[in-house]
Amino acid sequence: MSEHNRIRPAEQLDEETRELVFTTGMQTRVLDRLQRPERWWQREVRIHVPTALAAVVLCLGLAWWRLDLPMPDNPAAAREPALIALQSGIFVESELDRMMEGE
Repeated sequence: MSEHNRIRPAEQLDEETRELVFTTGMQTRVLDRLQRPERWWQREVRIHVPTALAAVVLCLGLAWWRLDLPMPDNPAAAREPALIALQSGIFVESELDRMMEGE
């Protein structure tokens, strides 16, 4: 019974492809295409995702490491403006300096 199942698809395939003819001209064209060198833009490119991800992370890490940003001596002072309390109120140091220079 298993031999009967194996033969049946082969016979069906032979029956379906009986009208198809592979001429020598077709064979020549196929062989010419196979022997012709591929152009660089027609090649298939396969990218291994873990390797590509590692390369991107490495490039971003190197760019961040090589980035030369000036670091302030006192980071807290660089973030918050200096406040000065007087009897008349609380002022930002830079604004108070401008007011003093104007007098």
